[in-house]
Amino acid sequence: MKDKVIKLLIFGSENINPINIVLNNLKKYNLTTYIIDGLNLHERKDKAITYNHFDNIRHLNYRSLQTLSFIQLIKLLKAILVKKKHLGKTLQLIFSLQILKSIHYLRKLMVEKDYLNQHLQLFKNYDLINVHYVSEVRANIIANVPIGCKVILSFWGSDLMAGSGINNYIALYKAISRADIITVLPSPLLISCIFPIALL
Repeated sequence: MKDKVIKLLIFGSENINPINIVLNNLKKYNLTTYIIDGLNLHERKDKAITYNHFDNIRHLNYRSLQTLSFIQLIKLLKAILVKKKHLGKTLQLIFSLQILKSIHYLRKLMVEKDYLNQHLQLFKNYDLINVHYVSEVRANIIANVPIGCKVILSFWGSDLMAGSGINNYIALYKAISRADIITVLPSPLLISCIFPIALL
């Protein structure tokens, strides 16, 4: 492990001080070399401090379908309609003459699928993904992370209580099932020790 370079992605943190301490510890006290990127970090304008120690900070956003090529749109539509539940609901809306509603339904699913695809494409570049504040949207994304990539879910305090409802619980269950390691209320020292362990 001494010569290996680990590519780490911190996904969705708002905990600026603890993350700065964790990343400082990783770079200062580990024999392993880390390339550390951030994704969709919640940089709060009311805070005077900012994130340190990131090599890159990336942002992924929902894209308008108008920005995608015809081929991309067909691929998205095909990926959606192979699922029985989406095909069934679409046909139900069409046969009940709710054509506009069926179009809106498909467009929403296509935008969400494109957003997921953007993440999965980015994740291929990393050995380890550490998710902070596991929202329903992030949980659904994490459930699809390729097996070759290790996943750490970090829950801070009331994060688990921030969302509710059956869809939220299902998404969290899938993300937790996919995780390699889960940390709850970690100290910066503890979490900086966990990153090397996650790669064993």
